[in-house]
Amino acid sequence: MTHNRPGSPMERPKLETLMKRLSLLALAFYPLVSISQDAGMPSMEAPAEMQSMAYLVGKWKGKMTMQMMGDTELEASMITEMVLGGRYVRSMHAYTFPGMGELTGMHIRTYDAAAKTWRSWWFDSTSPVAMVMTGNTDGKTMVSVSSPTEMPGMGTIVMRETFTKVSDTEITTKLEMKEGDGWSPAFTISYTKQ
Repeated sequence: MTHNRPGSPMERPKLETLMKRLSLLALAFYPLVSISQDAGMPSMEAPAEMQSMAYLVGKWKGKMTMQMMGDTELEASMITEMVLGGRYVRSMHAYTFPGMGELTGMHIRTYDAAAKTWRSWWFDSTSPVAMVMTGNTDGKTMVSVSSPTEMPGMGTIVMRETFTKVSDTEITTKLEMKEGDGWSPAFTISYTKQ
């Protein structure tokens, strides 16, 4: 049995064959890379607009006033983080309802650069259905309106959220329900960053 030593006549043809194959492989993929860049493949970077939500990262405490329940006041908390490479901001919410226990929810928001709009999804522990919202902002206040959503015990509803940055450590949220041609207050929340 013979072993090939570096530089032996048997090893050189194998190396040349390997180099030719690698060169052909690179030439084969080069047009695909060029075409994908020219075809406008989506960016792997989060939209720059997502930086406007960075101040939300952290823990928040607040008070919720339920206008739809006779101005009942509840304790509210929120923990927010940027997820999926900064493309989304995710807030985990908790509210304690007297005699009912804790309601938990998850709010996910992102900026859709192609549509030039903000998109968000609300999930909570009372429903298997996500509420989907779209909206825009003036830099301080974001107003989003939901698509019609079937909610347990409420039927099909449309909601409007007005989210206001008071400062880097204080925010307010107002949620209203569509009634005919108008909007009826559902609740407001004032949060302070901890």
